[in-house]
Amino acid sequence: MKSWLSLIMLLIPIWAGAADLQVQITDARNNDGAMRVYLYHEKHQISWLKSGFKEFSCKIYSPIIEGNAQITCEDLAPGIYALSFFHDENLNFKFDQNFLKIPKEGYGFSLNFKPSLRAPKFKEVQFEFKDQNQKMTLKTIY
Repeated sequence: MKSWLSLIMLLIPIWAGAADLQVQITDARNNDGAMRVYLYHEKHQISWLKSGFKEFSCKIYSPIIEGNAQITCEDLAPGIYALSFFHDENLNFKFDQNFLKIPKEGYGFSLNFKPSLRAPKFKEVQFEFKDQNQKMTLKTIY
């Protein structure tokens, strides 16, 4: 009986549909610092882009090579997500902005959303992650 229970426990992640999200970030203006990538699940959309928020579905720092960064968020459950990233050129762990709140470092969002005068709302950049591996390519905005 224990062997059947062990087998079932091993297969639960497969049945649950956990898969990987691969993200390529392009067009960094230099190879300094790292890309800081944050993936939010829809249950955390109330805290979307808020400073000090610590619960992410995936949080990765990636080196930049030839203007590109590659990240993989592993074992994600199916659902609705949104992704934000920024190019932390000086490695201070902050998204640097000037006194008018204009970004000094590159940034971007899922769906390659380009904001005009405000940060996007969660619903403007959300995407559905299914129970299979997915890839996306995002362009850095400066």
